Amino acid sequence: MNINVCLTLFILTSYPAKAQVQISTLTDKNDHSFPLIHAKNTTIANNINRYLQSNILSNEKMETSPTKIFENSKYINTDSNQQAGYTGLNYKVAVNNAQILSLSFDIESMGAHPEHYKEYYNFNLHTGNLIAAKDLFTTAGLNYLRKFLSNERNSRINQFISEEYSKSEDSTLIKDTYKECNEKADENNISIAAYEIVFYKEYCFPHVARPYDTDLDVVCKIKQLEKYLTEPGKKLLLLKK
Repeated sequence: MNINVCLTLFILTSYPAKAQVQISTLTDKNDHSFPLIHAKNTTIANNINRYLQSNILSNEKMETSPTKIFENSKYINTDSNQQAGYTGLNYKVAVNNAQILSLSFDIESMGAHPEHYKEYYNFNLHTGNLIAAKDLFTTAGLNYLRKFLSNERNSRINQFISEEYSKSEDSTLIKDTYKECNEKADENNISIAAYEIVFYKEYCFPHVARPYDTDLDVVCKIKQLEKYLTEPGKKLLLLKK
């Protein structure tokens, strides 16, 4: 076996025995790693694999070879070939039970400038579809979340500006940028863990002004949100541990 390019297969034994899917890891010579989902229901597994590879790797068809899977997304900078792409890519499994598969990706990319960020994906293992907030929360629950997230982030923003940039010559720009950024609650930006949901917020500022950003991710215990869940949402999130 080529030691620089390998396919590492392993079953994640740290997750419950009722886990519906198994995950193998595709790893290339640059130590980029990507999940490959396996399930008795191949349609569900294929739905998840195709979605992840299309959205993260820009692959038009599902690849299972570590020598091919990163071809469209890796960073290349040679005399004969330049391609913006990933300089680092790894993942973690947050939840893998009979109801939900929750994954997080740690990504470093290079284009006009280097970037580091995370992406989160949560799948319904009965369908293989991505989970959206409307799948989990009632209409009243969604209205509550939008208001709650906006208010919580606004409090953090005000405190951050007051502590760090109240006397800055850019204070007006900072306030205006945050005001526009916080107009959207982004309730669909969710990362599901065993007992909580993280409603994450992406960067509000461009790369050159990244020091003005602060953490706007909001963590909520699932039990605290129970009264706002739909019946399907309860079945997904309140599975007995």
